[in-house]
Parts: sequence; C-alpha cells; structure tokens
Amino acid sequence: QPPKKDAKKKKAEVKPPTLINGLTKEEITREQIEEHVVRLREMLDREREERNYFQLERDKIQSFREVTDRKLAEVKAELKILEKAIEDDEAHHLVGIKVFKQKMKHLLCEHHNTVTELEADIATSTDLLEDEQSQLEADLYKEMMGILVEMQESSCEDVFKELLLVRPLQIEMEELQSSVPKKINVAQKQADLSLRPLEDELTAMNVHVEKIQAQLHALFSAPNLDQTAVTEITDKVEFSENVCKSMTKTHLLPERNGDQKFCYQEPELTVEFLCLPPNRFLLFLFVVTLKCFRSSNKFKYQTHPGGQKEPRATSN
Repeated sequence: QPPKKDAKKKKAEVKPPTLINGLTKEEITREQIEEHVVRLREMLDREREERNYFQLERDKIQSFREVTDRKLAEVKAELKILEKAIEDDEAHHLVGIKVFKQKMKHLLCEHHNTVTELEADIATSTDLLEDEQSQLEADLYKEMMGILVEMQESSCEDVFKELLLVRPLQIEMEELQSSVPKKINVAQKQADLSLRPLEDELTAMNVHVEKIQAQLHALFSAPNLDQTAVTEITDKVEFSENVCKSMTKTHLLPERNGDQKFCYQEPELTVEFLCLPPNRFLLFLFVVTLKCFRSSNKFKYQTHPGGQKEPRATSN
C-alpha cells in the first residue's frame, strides 16, 4: 500500500526580504534609495539604447533575410525553369535519337537491298561474260585451226615457189662471189702495168729537175750576173705560167691509146724563146719545166671496175 499522506498542512514558506545594496527596506535611507533609483534609471536608459541598437540590428537582419529569401525564391524559380528546359531538351534529344535510329534502320535496309541487287547483277554479268568469253574462245580456236589448215595447204606451194626463185639467185651469187676476186686481181695487175711507165717518167723528170737546179745554182753563183736578165726572166716566168695554164688545158689532158698509157704532149717553143741567151734560156727552161711538172702532178689516176685507169684532176 502507498504511504499515507500527512494530514498536516505545510506551512507557507517565508520570502526573504529584498535587499538594496545589501540592506533591507528598514535599513536603507532615503538618499540611498534615490541614488539607487538614479542608478536604476541609468541602467534603464542604457538598456533602452541597447534595445534600440539590437532592434536596428534585428531589422537589418530581417531585411537581409527577406532579400536573401527573395533571391533564393528567384534562384529556385530559375532553377525550376532550367530543370524544365533540361527535361524538355532531354525529351527532344531522346525523340531525335529515336528518329535517328529509325533512319539508320531504313538506311541499313536500303544498303542491304542495294548490296544484294548489286551482287545479283554481278553474278548475272559474270555469267554473261563467261558465256561470251567461252564463245569468243571457241570462235578464235576455230579461226586458228582454219589458219593452220590453210598454212599447211599453202606451205608446200610456197616452198616450191621459193625453191624455183631462190635457187637461181643462189647460183648467180656463188658465181659472182667466185668471179669477183679474179676480176680484182686482173684489175690490180693492169693498174700496176699502166703505172710503171708513169713512175719511170716521173723519176726521169725528177733527175732532169735536179740537173737544172744544179745548173741554175751555178748560174746564179757566177760573179757577172746581169740583174736586168733576172728581171726579164721573172717576167718570162709570169708569161710562161700563163702559157703553162693554157698548155695544161690543151696538151696535158689525158688520152688513152692502144696500150692504155697516159699521153704527154710537150709544148712547142717559139722562136722568141730559142733566141734568148744561153743563161736566160736555161733559166726559162727550168721555170717552164717546173710549171709543167706541177701541172702534171694535178692529175691522179682512179681504177675503174673494168681494171682500167683514167686521170682525175684534184684541186690543190
């Protein structure tokens, strides 16, 4: 059982007396009370000022909070708008992806269809080309066989014709090859025989020229040499040069007699030349001989296919 309550009433507790500066109402004086009141008033004023300051701070904080709340609401509204725009973009993007996938499927189907069509066309074209190639090969084989048959048929006739045409030519070539060396030997012998008299004549003329040079040397070394005679002889030399030119045109032309020899015709001396003094006549004769020798050396001999030789004029 719970304990029994006391029937007795508790006595009311006695409040302690209020103290002012450690003194009770009975102990404190009037002046102290007034001082205490003044002090309390000062404290009240100070508290009021502090309250006003804190109220201002509170108002500032409230205004700042209102501004921040308003900005926060605006930011939240913008964020909601952005989220909605993002959702719309995502939905639009998803729709575009779906459309793109559908287009890709259609394109892949078309590509597959075109590939299959091209493969079928290639197969048919290859079959046609193979058929055409086989046909062309067969035609070409037939043509080649026909050409071979024609060549075999015509080969015998061609060989017979070639034998008929080529054999006489070969015989003629062999005859010419065997006869050409003989003809060359005969021509060389004839040339040697025809050149011997000319060589003898040339040696005799060289000996004669040497003799005349010795006589002229003795003539010019004489102490009683006449200068007028020398000038006259030089004039005669010029005149004799012209005479020798005319003589080479008329008398020194090559001629062929019965022995195939080169004919040389000496010029006739005029009476004027014979009437000169011995020294002048000898000098003039030497000059004429030299001119004739030079003009005779202008002709060279050339061998013809028949083995004969003819003189040929060469330019100095």
